[in-house]
Parts: sequence; C-alpha cells; structure tokens
Amino acid sequence: MSVTDAELLEIREKLVKDETSEALILAKKAADKSPKEDGRAFELLGEVYAELADVKKARSAFKEAVSRSKNLTNDQGYEKYLWLAQINDNGSKALKLYQKGVTILERLLIDKGEDADLKKKIQGAYCSIAELFMTDLCMQPDAEENCELYTKLALQIDATNAEALQTLASMRISQQKIEEAKDALSKCLQSISRAATEDSVDLPTYAVRTSIVRLLIEVEMHEEAHQLLVYLQKEDDQILDIWYLLGWNCYVEAQNLQEQGNGSEEEIKELLMNAKFYFISALGVYQKIGWDDEGIKSHIQELLEILNGLGVPNMDEENEEAEWETSENEEEMDED
Repeated sequence: MSVTDAELLEIREKLVKDETSEALILAKKAADKSPKEDGRAFELLGEVYAELADVKKARSAFKEAVSRSKNLTNDQGYEKYLWLAQINDNGSKALKLYQKGVTILERLLIDKGEDADLKKKIQGAYCSIAELFMTDLCMQPDAEENCELYTKLALQIDATNAEALQTLASMRISQQKIEEAKDALSKCLQSISRAATEDSVDLPTYAVRTSIVRLLIEVEMHEEAHQLLVYLQKEDDQILDIWYLLGWNCYVEAQNLQEQGNGSEEEIKELLMNAKFYFISALGVYQKIGWDDEGIKSHIQELLEILNGLGVPNMDEENEEAEWETSENEEEMDED
C-alpha cells in the first residue's frame, strides 16, 4: 500500500484550516499505510501533533520521517528538520537540524525560482539560528559573529520583515546597543502597522508580536508596548500572557518613573492601579481557561502582594471614592 499526493494534500488543507482533529485522523491513516521509504505522512503527523502541543508525539513522528528519508537523494521535506530544531533542547543538534532544513529550502528555491513562501521559510530559519547563538550557543567563541551573520542574512531577504527586525533588536539589546535596538523596534512596529492596515499575510504571528512586546518593555518603549498589547488583546482576550504583559508594562513604567524622578505622584498611582487591574484580570483568565503555567501565576500573585502592600486601590474602589467626593461636593454647592 502507499499514500497518494491527494491524501497528503487533504491533510495539509485540514491543517491550514485549523481542523486539527480531522487532520490527525487522516494523518494517522496515511502514516499506517506508508511504505518504509516514504516519510511524508509522518512529517504531516508530526506537524499535527505539534499544533496540538503534544511535543513527545510530534518529536517521535518527525524522527520517523527523518529516518525514512535517509536514503532519499532528493528529500524535499524541510519541515521535519525545522520542527525538530524548534523542539530540540540541545543547541548544537538544533543548529544542525536548522541548517539541514535551510539546505533543502535553498535547493528548492533554485529549482522553483522566485518563491515568496520559500524565502520566508529561509528567513525564519535564519532568525531562529541567530536566536540560538543568543541563547543555547551563546558561550561559543564565535557566537556573536554567527549571530550577526544570520541576522544579516535574514534582513537581506527582506529588510522590512518584523521577525528579522525583532531578531536584530534582540541582538542589539544583548550587545547593550539600546538606541540601535529601539530603532529596529520602531521599524518593526511600522512593518506590523502596515501589514495590519493592508490585512496582509505578512502580519507576524501572535507569538512573534508578543515577543516584540517584551523587547519594547525591556528598552522602556512603554507607550508602544501598550498600544501593541491592546491590539493583541482585541484579537484574542483569552490569552493570559497579554493580560500579564499589560500589567507588567504598567508596573515597570511606574518603577522607572519613580527611580528617575520623572513622573508625578498621580501618574505613578494611575499606572500602578492599571497594573493591579490587569494582574487581577490575568488571574481571572488563568482560572477560566485552566492555564498550566504555574510560574506566571506565582509571579502575578507576588506582584499583587507588592501592590496591596503599597496600598494601591482596586480600580472600582478608586471610582467609588471619586463618585463619593463628587456627590459630596455637589451637596455642598446645593447648600450654598
């Protein structure tokens, strides 16, 4: 028995439409009847498991796909290498997997000529490799040089790509070149705004935009971070990280104003009240959706304890107090 191209295409279409349950059923059937030298169905099965956040089964399926492709002289399945690289916790192995995936992509690009999708995949892989040299492989003697190289390669493909600009900003922050990081982030925001206005497929993923927010907070671009967070919240208000980051952005800005002596007492109070509101909202989302990240929950609770210790009121308490003061003033005016 063998699996047909039409069957594989149907699985891919189900994935694109986010019909993962149906895709899983079809991918399992296709994998069961695939000949030993054909790893395509296992590659798709791995992608389905990855979408379902089942990392263990995804890794197993991708490894099977790689094993079945070893003897192929023209392996076109780059996805299995890129996915395995993403979920690999060994930096050196992840690097080799990314490089293998890029090699296949570059060969396909030569065969097909200009192909925007392939270029975008290559660019994303370059960004991921650069990130590796800022994290898992940062202790290698040539880490900074390689990080510069792969970031440059990513930007050469498209200098306006938000993910590539985010990688550049992250690298500049690690190098303590904050003004250059801010410049890259400003260009990044312009790219996002343009893609959102045009309803373009170039709009970065939710995860990429969330990472950009974290960098904006780190370089104290608080207003820009808040604007992007509000936009993300409108897309999906059941994402815990967004509520947490809304609060964290306000909290950090208040701290910065206090340390620098730049903000008024009223401005700092308002920021801390907003932070408290967002943190309380984050806990509400946590309980509602059953989030499994205990670390973020603990940090939110710790921050709320600090805010309560500072006597920061809840937003509704402040509103009630303001209404009471207004009512009292009106009564005094009536008596006059």
